[in-house]
Amino acid sequence: MLPWINATALDQRRAFIAAYLASDDSIADLARRFRVSRKTAHKFITATNSSATPASTTSHALLTTTPAPQTPTSPR
Repeated sequence: MLPWINATALDQRRAFIAAYLASDDSIADLARRFRVSRKTAHKFITATNSSATPASTTSHALLTTTPAPQTPTSPR
């Protein structure tokens, strides 16, 4: 991704999945191209494959990137 082009994490994830579905490149090659680890690439693919519609890139699993922040509680 070029630094002057703004893209959200979800846009980049969608682009990764589109490239994965459209090409015969290895996961390692795609991971290098999108500058993610192979572990992250496999997570994206697994989340896509486990959704209700396999080609969907807007599934809940893909939209969830991090758990909700926890608010600290004071000890009583």
